[in-house]
Amino acid sequence: VCGLVKLVENSPTDLSFSCESYELFESLVKCTLSVEQSEEKLRVLLLTISEVLFDVWPPRSEVLMTFWEIFQRKINSPFFIAGQSPNLMPATSFSGAGYLQKIKIQQTTTAKLNLNMTSYDLFIHQLGKIVQRFSQDGQKIQIQKILSRIYTKFPATKLQTLNEMGIHNLLKLFITLSISTNFQDIAKKITETLLQIPMEKVNQQQQLMKGHMAMMILYRENKMNISQYALKLISQVNLLMDKSGNGFTSVLKIIADAVPVIIIQDSEDGETFENGEDILIDTWIVKYLMNATIAEQDRVYE
Repeated sequence: VCGLVKLVENSPTDLSFSCESYELFESLVKCTLSVEQSEEKLRVLLLTISEVLFDVWPPRSEVLMTFWEIFQRKINSPFFIAGQSPNLMPATSFSGAGYLQKIKIQQTTTAKLNLNMTSYDLFIHQLGKIVQRFSQDGQKIQIQKILSRIYTKFPATKLQTLNEMGIHNLLKLFITLSISTNFQDIAKKITETLLQIPMEKVNQQQQLMKGHMAMMILYRENKMNISQYALKLISQVNLLMDKSGNGFTSVLKIIADAVPVIIIQDSEDGETFENGEDILIDTWIVKYLMNATIAEQDRVYE
């Protein structure tokens, strides 16, 4: 693969050679991935192909979808290398807005890929880039093919088996896709999928709620109504609130941090409470205020 990449990079532009070299390139990658590869080798391979995947050939998704077949089976994995420094492990933000912003920064054209990134992060970055290219070229059918390959791997039964890391990995995938193409085309399916992930498991609640709040913010950034989404989410929150006692306060804090961002987005558009934001203001606020610190209470009142 490395040899072919160097050959293609140094060859004069020739359409027939380009097509033939891509077929060989795809075949070599599939052959490589037909055997179990270590995390280190997956990182090297993804960094190697990133040098030519977007610059030499017209955008195609077959190579990345071959990687997807591996990653969807390992979705609950941290993709960590033994002995790697803990500060290089993937980190998430404390809030939905921060979570969304981190992924947006990772997808910028100036983001530098390196061996400290996990193989999954390298894959997500490149998948986002190729979806962006398809979007710019108006190739909605190609985007739908990618989405179909992703959705079919997550039936309700598999969503039930996600651990905290799996939820983080799935959210990173969905948010990256959401900011890489027309969000209005994919929002409903993504949020329906997220709402199927059970919130009963305590160690998963915070991660899942950050994802929901990030998606809510995206809804309003794209001037979409959140009524149906908010009704279903708040219904889940209300069901769990009484069961969980004070242990649910950290999850309610994530909602409390996100609601002002959603409302401010509306007030800037001159449409406050016209798109379902009022549904988010519910009894959870009372429960949160009863257990929040003075400073947290002040922020809610403000």
